[in-house]
Amino acid sequence: MSAPHIFKAFIFIVSLSAFPAMGAADLSSGPMVGHLAHREANIWVQTSAAAEVAMRYRPSEGSAPARETAPVKTSNENGFTAVLVADQVDPGTTYRYTILIDGRELTPNGPQQFTTPSAFWERAQPPAFRVALGGAHHTANRNLDPPYRELGGGYSIFERIAEAAPDLMIWAGDGVTLRRADLSSRSGIQRRYTESRAHAELRTLLGSIPHYAAWGRRDFGPPRADHRHGSRSWTSPAFADFWANPPSVTPHSHFTQFVWGDAEFFILDVNSFRDGSAASVRTPAFLGEAQLNWLRSSLHASEATFKIIVAGTSLLNPARVAGDYSSVREEHDRFVQMLREVKVPGLFFVGGGKGYGEFTRFVHSGSYDFHELTLGPLTATAEARGDEINFFRQPGTYTEVKHFGLLEFDGPEDARRLTIRVMDVDGEELWNRTLEYSQMQN
Repeated sequence: MSAPHIFKAFIFIVSLSAFPAMGAADLSSGPMVGHLAHREANIWVQTSAAAEVAMRYRPSEGSAPARETAPVKTSNENGFTAVLVADQVDPGTTYRYTILIDGRELTPNGPQQFTTPSAFWERAQPPAFRVALGGAHHTANRNLDPPYRELGGGYSIFERIAEAAPDLMIWAGDGVTLRRADLSSRSGIQRRYTESRAHAELRTLLGSIPHYAAWGRRDFGPPRADHRHGSRSWTSPAFADFWANPPSVTPHSHFTQFVWGDAEFFILDVNSFRDGSAASVRTPAFLGEAQLNWLRSSLHASEATFKIIVAGTSLLNPARVAGDYSSVREEHDRFVQMLREVKVPGLFFVGGGKGYGEFTRFVHSGSYDFHELTLGPLTATAEARGDEINFFRQPGTYTEVKHFGLLEFDGPEDARRLTIRVMDVDGEELWNRTLEYSQMQN
């Protein structure tokens, strides 16, 4: 072969090596920042096919060398998802990161950074921080949704949430809103999750702050399904695969807790222990004994100023409608009595799973008044429910449009306060309330 031909062949080989091979795996969804601890970070990714993925990360300031996570192989079994664990991070530090697929470093298509929570205890005043809250997310699909009805839209709301600069986000149930056609197969459920993450408007939000999720009723199965429903064998692992929550307290369930600043968050599971079918011979259950016992002991042990209890349904609405906790009367009464007995200050409640939003002030004897922010749809369609008469609803807080919530924690250590804001799809404030910590104790 002549020298010119050898040179052309060399250039051809080099040019091929500069591009991924035909059919090579790429990033399908994410990256999404998951649970952030003070000395560990979890980043979720989804690839388009089976691959080996890893993450390279370094502090955004200074000249510290980059570190790399242990590689993880994705497979069809879990929807080609993976959680990459950065276990060499320090508290209160911002890191930038990139994703590697089969050794190939991807160019970020949006902000890719995370900031670990600060270890302020006995060192500084509690930090001010902001938590974004979202309700039902529905990704429209013409082949599955009824004609002439818009069941999902307004996805620019994710950009408005990012502009509000929250430190973390909690999805209060129904983060995918599974349809009947999705529930008939494992792959259908995985495809719905994949579609729900594919919005371009989500990139900045997913890639730059940690996300936590409660398992909602429409993430689980049909409206009347309880823990025995067959779809659970697919929907439960899918929820675990597509979120990067802290580990659940018990196997085969999804209730957990984490700390941020001087607040501790308790994310409840309204599906794994639910027992309310007509065929049941037992007393109807909602959260179940194991979860209630855990919550009681965890609240008693908590050293946090604020204790935020999050569930995929309303916990305090007294209307006793199907789907709300109050409809399971005996267990709900025991739940409220338990809250009175533990006598912990700083309780606040967040509920999802509704077609509308509201703010409840639960007035009762034996304790201070409890407050709950109930979230309506994030991108799903709002639904008016005139039959759900909540006589504890605070005037001016009924919300029948797509919206998101913000919880703002600030103030000096001896005078902390919690401000609740509800914002519409354009980022305009619909209403706000402020609770002084002194109002949240006996």
